Amino acid sequence: MVYFFSDVHLGLGSRESDRAREQVLLRFFEFIRPDCTHLVIVGDLFDYWFEYKTVVPKYFFRTLTALDAMRKRGVRIDYVMGNHDFGHQHFLPTN
Repeated sequence: MVYFFSDVHLGLGSRESDRAREQVLLRFFEFIRPDCTHLVIVGDLFDYWFEYKTVVPKYFFRTLTALDAMRKRGVRIDYVMGNHDFGHQHFLPTN
């Protein structure tokens, strides 16, 4: 089954609101786990990497780890770059 999501904007807002949004996203990942074969991120997952040119901040490591675990289980993940995503386009692997 193919799932889509967009515009989570992790990194925009207070730490409390970011944590709440991240928890919703992680619950979504668990919900789709049994039948997800393809995940499409339709832009703007993060909203903080404009200011980081040579390092990756540790925020939302759980989200990145969850995406990596999905990839390792064989889930195809496509990331359509949004207008807030170009700062980290080279960090995420292309395969």
